[in-house]
Amino acid sequence: MNQSRKRKRLKKPSYWVGVDKKPLCKWFESGEKGTWGFLTHNRGLVKKIKEADYILVFWKAHNAFTGLLKVTSPYVSDDTDKSLQFPCRVGVECLVALRRNTAIPFHSVSDKLRCCIRPKREWGLNFRPSPNKWIASDGRLVKNAIRRADRNPLAQ
Repeated sequence: MNQSRKRKRLKKPSYWVGVDKKPLCKWFESGEKGTWGFLTHNRGLVKKIKEADYILVFWKAHNAFTGLLKVTSPYVSDDTDKSLQFPCRVGVECLVALRRNTAIPFHSVSDKLRCCIRPKREWGLNFRPSPNKWIASDGRLVKNAIRRADRNPLAQ
């Protein structure tokens, strides 16, 4: 039998954008593990997030990417605490948590993104709903920009 057929193909990770009202560093430090939550009405999307996928954290108030999470466990529902605002959760490891001054402004990468072919005034649609699955090439581009900003933290 052909050796290439025997090899199991590794599933490539998907890239999701998760929108937050605060920068990621308010919740996590790099290397920390925990859970990341989404609103109940987005449960169907959250169930599609798989282990080893990436979540690109977008800070809504400043239109900037502030971090990179790697999914460590699939969807769980935490309906036990009724005061919990984001009960649809996935396990994550924080790979990068940028500060406000080193966050990646959306407009600094938008001209390279395929998802921004829409008219400029509609760019915000790329972040609705949260989570929103992105094209792999766009996800890799933003992931690499976040990692570069982490290695070389120049104010953006």
